[in-house]
Amino acid sequence: MKFRKLEIILVVFVLVLAFSCVTVSAADVKLTWSSISVPGDAHTEAMKVFKEEVESLSAGHITVDLYIAGAIYTQEGELAAVREGTLDMAYYSASWLAEFVPYLSMIGAVYTFSGFKHMDRVLNGEIGERIFDDVAQKTGVRPLAAFYLGTRQLNVVEK
Repeated sequence: MKFRKLEIILVVFVLVLAFSCVTVSAADVKLTWSSISVPGDAHTEAMKVFKEEVESLSAGHITVDLYIAGAIYTQEGELAAVREGTLDMAYYSASWLAEFVPYLSMIGAVYTFSGFKHMDRVLNGEIGERIFDDVAQKTGVRPLAAFYLGTRQLNVVEK
């Protein structure tokens, strides 16, 4: 008989919890993103699209403050700011992270990848996940994805 009463009390308790209308609203979130990219640059334009999409998809509960052209941090200062928690997002190249994860210096070497598709498959695939885990463990910063920044040219003058 005691067990039956306990069962009834538990069922009533579960039903009360299940049918009670409790509104839980998450706190709004503000992200801060810094870049040294200049107005009109593809990276700056991508930041603007990201901001618009995130704010739209979250119905304004997530806002993104963009700072471009080194307005608040230098390229060198961005990683330190993210590690300290004073900045949420920034672009980094593998060479900037190689100070903490030395094997990343090889990613910038010429002919590491046969082309864009190869780079994308490697860095945004299973190998990239392991690299991102290493970076997160050693820096406290989680890479979200890898992308192609473009080639670099070296101009020389024959003397």
